[in-house]
Amino acid sequence: SIAIEPRSTVSGALNVAGLRPGDIAGLILCGRPLAWLGVERAAAGVTLARFDGRGGGTTRVPLDSGRVWLRAECDFVRKSADFRYSTDGRSYAGIGLPHSMEDTPLAAQGIRCSLFSCATRAGAEPGLAEFDSFVHTTDLR
Repeated sequence: SIAIEPRSTVSGALNVAGLRPGDIAGLILCGRPLAWLGVERAAAGVTLARFDGRGGGTTRVPLDSGRVWLRAECDFVRKSADFRYSTDGRSYAGIGLPHSMEDTPLAAQGIRCSLFSCATRAGAEPGLAEFDSFVHTTDLR
């Protein structure tokens, strides 16, 4: 999907039960640099992680829910995106600093966004990232 100007929100709901240790799954903004919000499964449990390729590193929050809603609110007027998450699908909390889309090609018009899943442990059998929704809305005001 492509989040477009002036403002777009993309979100997805993820059931984390099928993830195995070493798996990461989430919502990604594919600009340069990229940024994502997702879930990391380790042997000790799951963590919500927000990665910013602009040098902001990774912000992690323990997650004690089997389902999480992930959201990116893209504002092409401000040229930034805010990442938010929810464990009930109604109340969202922010995580990390806003992601700057200042130098992203075509950031004045839109940015590619997607759901993703990957295994990070070599030789490990990947688990299952079960997304049960992907919603994209645009605010033309």
